[in-house]
Amino acid sequence: MIKNLKKNLIPIIIAAGVLVFGVYIYMDQRAGNVLSPQAAAKKAIDFINQTIEEDVTASLLDVAQESGVYKVHLKIADTEYDSYITKDGKLLFSSAFNLTKQLEKQLENFAKCLADKGAKFYGAFWCSWCDQEKKLFGEAAQYLPYIECSDQKTREMLPFCQEAGVTNFPTWEFNGEKAPGFKTLEELAELSGCTY
Repeated sequence: MIKNLKKNLIPIIIAAGVLVFGVYIYMDQRAGNVLSPQAAAKKAIDFINQTIEEDVTASLLDVAQESGVYKVHLKIADTEYDSYITKDGKLLFSSAFNLTKQLEKQLENFAKCLADKGAKFYGAFWCSWCDQEKKLFGEAAQYLPYIECSDQKTREMLPFCQEAGVTNFPTWEFNGEKAPGFKTLEELAELSGCTY
């Protein structure tokens, strides 16, 4: 239980931080403290120029609204950067983490690990639980060690799946041991030894 708590603590803290930040932005916008994108970008550029070396200046290339903040695309010397500023111009962030991309990469690595460890995912095109299993992986489902067991025309089980002893879908196989039924990501990690 402590292991699960530790595992879930970081996402909970991040979610709480995002929620607090979102409430802050929402409340500030309701109070009418919203700057135009250009005014917020000017404030960001002015601040950056006041804090960097005197012989180097930042210049604004573009500003756009993104996920409740303004994304400020700027140039310092010959290098381009993206920074983010709240719509009230009070908080400037030098960078942002794309949590969606991080999760996609994590799922891709997990799916590849399953394949590398010799796991097999037996399924059928008409199996809704097989589709649900694939949806857990999103775009990374393409890396799963999926084996189609149903003939597209007749829906009959293909001989190599019969020979493998598959009787229902989905069925996972780890080290020669069958594990029939839908599995969560956590269950797949436990059965395979792959980290998620």
